[in-house]
Amino acid sequence: MRRLIWIGAAAGLIVIAAAGLALIPGLLDEWRRKLFPSTASGDYTWLSATLEACEKEAAADRSAVYFMVVPLSATRRYAEEWSARAIGTAGPVALFGSGETFEGLDRGVFRISSEPYVFIATDEKSDEVRRWNSAKGVLKLTWPNMQSEGPFRVRFQTSPSETDDSWSTVTADGRGTCHWVYALLKR
Repeated sequence: MRRLIWIGAAAGLIVIAAAGLALIPGLLDEWRRKLFPSTASGDYTWLSATLEACEKEAAADRSAVYFMVVPLSATRRYAEEWSARAIGTAGPVALFGSGETFEGLDRGVFRISSEPYVFIATDEKSDEVRRWNSAKGVLKLTWPNMQSEGPFRVRFQTSPSETDDSWSTVTADGRGTCHWVYALLKR
């Protein structure tokens, strides 16, 4: 009789352990996403839809210049090879193209930053400067009543003590399009 009790108890433990092992991968993934959101692959279809909506709005409003700023933070997976993939700089930030940005987000190298920044744009043709203070997260920024087709350069201020005031090494030309700015904010 004792032997049957031990066999029953052992069988019960095996069933509980098997059920627990079946649940653990899902629980581990959920905990990993909550504890380390920068390493979790995310669904960025919302970002693609946001960029597309900005393009449509800019095409319909040719009197303004549109920027869609996507601030990025590096995760632990960021390696020096990613610095070499930047297409330019803008003050204290590295600028990336769409392909590199979405690949980095998908691979957990980047995450969308929630850190505050100041975004500044200049029209090189007219020397006009526009500044957007207290920006945070992914933002569509509009420069209304712009007569010039550019070229436009941008720069960022990531802290009040920021001393790098150099303009972007790449330019954006024209109205009627949304200029996507993927910027790795360095802290």
